[in-house]
Amino acid sequence: RVIATPESTIADVGRSFVLGWIQKESVKKSLIQLIQKATKIERKIEYIEEQLPNGQKSKKKIVKLESRLDKLLGIKIIKELDALLKKGSITQQAHTVLKADIQWMLDN
Repeated sequence: RVIATPESTIADVGRSFVLGWIQKESVKKSLIQLIQKATKIERKIEYIEEQLPNGQKSKKKIVKLESRLDKLLGIKIIKELDALLKKGSITQQAHTVLKADIQWMLDN
C-alpha cells in the first residue's frame, strides 16, 4: 500500500534521478518545483480533555500543520508526468512511482 506526502514524493523524484530514471537535472528540478507549488499547509486544531488526579478537568489545545496537495495542481502534475514519459524524459519506473504518489495524495 502506498502512503505518500509531498515531502516523500519530492524524495522519490530525487531517488528516481539517482537511479537514472530521470536523466536530466532540469526535469528533476521542474518536477520538484511543481510539487512544491501544489503543496499547501493546512492547520488543524484539536482539543483534548484530561481528568487530573485532583478531579479537575484540563483542556489542551493541539495545533497540527499538515502538508496537502492541491487537487487541481495534482492533476496537472499527473498530466506532466504522462507528457514526460511520452517524450522519454522519464522512464516507466519513475512514471509509475511518482504517479502512484500523486494519485494517493489526491485520493486521500
